[in-house]
Amino acid sequence: MTDEVKAMFEAKEKGKPNELVFKSRKGGKIKEISNAFDKVVKTLGFNEGITDRRNKVVFHSLRHTFASWLAINGTPIYTIQKLLRRV
Repeated sequence: MTDEVKAMFEAKEKGKPNELVFKSRKGGKIKEISNAFDKVVKTLGFNEGITDRRNKVVFHSLRHTFASWLAINGTPIYTIQKLLRRV
């Protein structure tokens, strides 16, 4: 994590916990995901040699990882459900 990213999260902790971390170019909620994630996955070779699409890293993998880490750390399933709500 860069110092800049760390400072951003620390500021959120102190002031505006409901403020968006990732914003659109106009400062609002992002409604579409660019192809940047796919480009990074390809550049890093995360899906190299993987033929079964169920095992490939996709943007939705982030959601599963987040939920898994919460569950592993003992977060109640109801809380996980609320955190993963569709917005």
